[in-house]
Amino acid sequence: ILTYVERFFNGLYEQYGEEYKQINRILQVPDPNNRDRWKQGKLRLDSFWINFSQKHDFNPPHTHSGVLSFVIYCQVPQEIFSVQTDSNTKRAGEIHFRYGDPCSELMGNEFPCRPGNNLIFIFPSKLTHFVPAYWVDAERISVSGNFGVI
Repeated sequence: ILTYVERFFNGLYEQYGEEYKQINRILQVPDPNNRDRWKQGKLRLDSFWINFSQKHDFNPPHTHSGVLSFVIYCQVPQEIFSVQTDSNTKRAGEIHFRYGDPCSELMGNEFPCRPGNNLIFIFPSKLTHFVPAYWVDAERISVSGNFGVI
């Protein structure tokens, strides 16, 4: 996964340039010998888990610890997207990323994504995300984790 995290950072550098302070700041830690200074840190996998999702399972809106999180979709039965419920829960089985004020529908602050086999999402750990339930008898398997900086 570190190879993909490095690609993630390289993409940010290509997009914003190496002088973009917020990106550089992500990988810095306070110098224990001088609290006014910062030094280059290293990414470390802090937590790692496997999700075995079944019919009716969902994840409510939440964030993670650390600086970067990821989801790797290992097994995604495509039929989980074909059946929608007659309720306010739409886009069955997709992952939704949300930023900003969730109360304003005019701001376009939610980005739904339909996962597939071998798809990896890498995102800031504090980015709110959630997964609506799906309505068919099928198992989806994903691996998730969080990176911190040491």
